Amino acid sequence: MKNKVCVVFCVMLIIFTGCSTLKLQGVKESVYDGPLLIPEEGDIPGVPKEVQYEGFWERKAGNPDEVMMTPDQIRQFNERNPLKDSPYIVDVLNLPAESIGENIREYISANARYLADATLYVTGDIQLEQAQRQQIIALMDTSGVRDIISVRFGVMLRRVEGKAWPTIIPLMSSPNSIEFDAGIVASLDMGEPVALLHVSRDGQWSYIQNQYFTCWVPSNSLALGDIETIKTLTVSDDFLLVVGHRVSIYGTPEPGPAIGSIQMGSTMPLSAIGNDYCAVLIPGRGDQGELSVQKGYIRRDSNVSLGYLPYTLRNVYRQCFRLYGRRYGWGGMFEERDCSGFVLDVFRCFGFKLPRNSSRQAEASTAIISLSGLDRETKLQSIINSPGGISLLRMSGHIMIYLGHIDGKPYAIHDMWGWRKSVAENLDATHRVARVTVTDLMLGDGSLRGTFLDRLTHITILGNYTIENQ
Repeated sequence: MKNKVCVVFCVMLIIFTGCSTLKLQGVKESVYDGPLLIPEEGDIPGVPKEVQYEGFWERKAGNPDEVMMTPDQIRQFNERNPLKDSPYIVDVLNLPAESIGENIREYISANARYLADATLYVTGDIQLEQAQRQQIIALMDTSGVRDIISVRFGVMLRRVEGKAWPTIIPLMSSPNSIEFDAGIVASLDMGEPVALLHVSRDGQWSYIQNQYFTCWVPSNSLALGDIETIKTLTVSDDFLLVVGHRVSIYGTPEPGPAIGSIQMGSTMPLSAIGNDYCAVLIPGRGDQGELSVQKGYIRRDSNVSLGYLPYTLRNVYRQCFRLYGRRYGWGGMFEERDCSGFVLDVFRCFGFKLPRNSSRQAEASTAIISLSGLDRETKLQSIINSPGGISLLRMSGHIMIYLGHIDGKPYAIHDMWGWRKSVAENLDATHRVARVTVTDLMLGDGSLRGTFLDRLTHITILGNYTIENQ
């Protein structure tokens, strides 16, 4: 299988400069000089308070405890996933022992070329200096990539941010956009298996493949070992699943500081069940730097489950709202989630294997409804007729989970950064939300981009549904 990396650099917000004329009926022309970026800490317009609670949607579901798909059916769904054998969902432990170096060399070189030429800021409006760019590019050591790579395998020892370039320096695509590090590919969690493809010139960074992407991680954040040891740590029928935002892992069953943590949807092989703690198998590093199997302890009162959750609407809504109000984190910044990270973590809890980014998540089912080219009313009916809780709503650059509708008005829960409102002719102000929240699909009406509803392109259903005449 060929490895592939796709690094997407997005400018999430463009702040327009200058002023615009604002025409008010019965009032002389004035000039809008208000803020174009507005903090949004209160309620979002058009959202009743009751729809912001899981219980409302559970009651509306009628039979929220009905199992929509069994574990075997979810496994079959994963096998039928159109992206199963694509570079967007990679079975790391079944990668070949050798990889063609030319492919990896070109991926790394493409990122190096981007770094050399792109406008990137380190803080405020201060750009990354050329000398720093060249230092980072030299560390990437593209000429050192072998023609035939002997792939080595390992496990992540802790949570880290996977980077497009081997540097801890945050790099922004626009001035002052400190919430969007363009160098972050996504985050990796403790216990994830990875394949080592290349090492930086100084040995401090490793270029790895995980199940979603290729990226640079600190070399001391992983340990390499044989496949059998890795499988002991990553493949088990008896495992603890994290169902809360994040769960701490301790080094002993006695009270003390945590030695690590794993986030919603992550699993750890179960070793033993105690009265106060469950023992799990966690990765460690031996005296020679090799991968070792150690014991960690998770408190019994933590948000964990023995095995995957039953795929019911009650559990789907519960998982969605467990993260309600949590901060937005681009690519996993601030140890949080972005829109696709939110979707991924919710549905990992049931055993679904989805890609990491939103555009690919919208392709990860055989039940997909295209909304492109449809008028507003037809789009609205397509959404209302889709099953709540298990339908993903996709627009360019964003993805949401459809909750359901009230009197024909649909609502979705999503991890969003902001929405736009028209403040003058050809001028929008952006309201910063930056959290997991519920909105209706008419948010943004009148703005230059239009409503969420107008911008939707696909409905993707995570269930046994057949789409006819689409």
